[in-house]
Amino acid sequence: LDVETRSGLAAGAKDLISDTVDVARETVLSRSGRAILAAQVGQGALLYSIASWGPLYLERLGPTQGEVANAAAAGVSDLPPGLSAVAVTASAAAASLILPQIAQAAVGVGVGTAADGLSTRIGTRTTRRALQVVSGVGPALVLVALTRPGVATVGAEGVEQLLLPPAVLFGAAQTLSALSLGAVSVSHLDVASPPKAGSVYALGNVAAAVSGSAMVSLFGMLLDGAAQTSSSSASAAVAAASADEFALPFRIVALVSAVGSIWYGLTVESDVEIGSAETAGRTNRKDR
Repeated sequence: LDVETRSGLAAGAKDLISDTVDVARETVLSRSGRAILAAQVGQGALLYSIASWGPLYLERLGPTQGEVANAAAAGVSDLPPGLSAVAVTASAAAASLILPQIAQAAVGVGVGTAADGLSTRIGTRTTRRALQVVSGVGPALVLVALTRPGVATVGAEGVEQLLLPPAVLFGAAQTLSALSLGAVSVSHLDVASPPKAGSVYALGNVAAAVSGSAMVSLFGMLLDGAAQTSSSSASAAVAAASADEFALPFRIVALVSAVGSIWYGLTVESDVEIGSAETAGRTNRKDR
């Protein structure tokens, strides 16, 4: 590349970085910007954790190797010879989260139209707040119910305490989270000027990704710490974790999800705050 081209690319990159930093600063300084980030942090922690650790938890709620052996010895196993009930349970647990993804997508298609209809009746701000609180607190309550004392009892006794099968409840949590598509997922269009709305949306997604990745790692470390005493290695400890050891990690996820959505529900607005003259002026004064 010639000198002129390199100079042009460098200037363009510098402007892009400068604009990104400005939008990030305005987002953090604005009330609604912080609300969006908080809600996205909660959503990321919730969805990443369910997708990553939900199948393993459902597997742990199924029969253990000892139970399978006892059933086979007593001649009461319903499975054909050579087919492991534990393997079947693990496969069913993983597959059980596929249908909720489809249901989540279906809800997402309709929630936009529903949100528009609600906005004309009760206002945009109230609609956004209500949908986000339900999408974050609802799944949090499901996770608490799934991990309450007694549910993780080995065998069917604990699972029978639930009104619905655990896989269905996990699916309900994921489906409820899709209501955020009518709330935080579109708030950037309300609170940011058109030139900056896309950047605010991207910052929210980054916050969700960072939160989700961190929560998945924390989840694994908590399982490791709970099961380490009975195993010689960290990977084996997590693999051997029993269902009741998932309670603390899932409740932390529930807390983060609920707090993020409630924060959003209490503070988000529907007026332009990012990219407005007032916000830009405040940012410039801070720079001085």
